[in-house]
Amino acid sequence: MTSSKAIVSYVLVLCVSGVIALGQTKDTSDQKMVGVWQRGTNAIPSGWGDCYLFYPNHTFRFYFSQTQLAENRIVGVHGQYRIKGDSIYFLPRATEEMIGGRLSKPGPPGYPEWYLKGSKRVVIKQVDPQEQAASIGEFDKTTRSLSIDEVRYYKMKERPEEYFGK
Repeated sequence: MTSSKAIVSYVLVLCVSGVIALGQTKDTSDQKMVGVWQRGTNAIPSGWGDCYLFYPNHTFRFYFSQTQLAENRIVGVHGQYRIKGDSIYFLPRATEEMIGGRLSKPGPPGYPEWYLKGSKRVVIKQVDPQEQAASIGEFDKTTRSLSIDEVRYYKMKERPEEYFGK
C-alpha cells in the first residue's frame, strides 16, 4: 500500500512538472537548431532583421539586418557551430562584406536615409579563426523562440537552404 502511494505521488510530481514546463524545453539539439532564426520578432516588416541560419551539417551563417547595409560593410558571418550543454560554440570561417560603391541619399523606402550604391558583395576567409562561445537558453515551444547570449531569436523557417541558399 505504501509503495502504491509513493508511485502515485511520483507520477503526480512528474505530471505537474510537465505541465509547468509545457511551454519550454531545454532541447537545443542540432535538429531543433536547424532553420532560420530572426532576432527580436517573428515578423518580417520590410526585410530580415539580424538572423542566424543553422544547417544540418553544423554550418551556420549570421546576417545583419537588411536595413543596415550602409551602416555596416560586414553583412554576414559564415562558419561552423557545435552545441555542448548550455552553450553554442561558433567558429567563424569567413565574412560577407560589401566593397566599393558609394554612399547615396536618399535610401529606398523602408531603408535608412543613406545606402551603398554600386557596391559588390564578397566572401573573405578569416585567417586563424577563433572559436567563440555563447550561452543558449531554453526553447519555447509556444513562441518557437530561444535566446542566444540572452537575446531572443524566433524560428522563422525550418529549412534555411530554401530561402538563403547553402
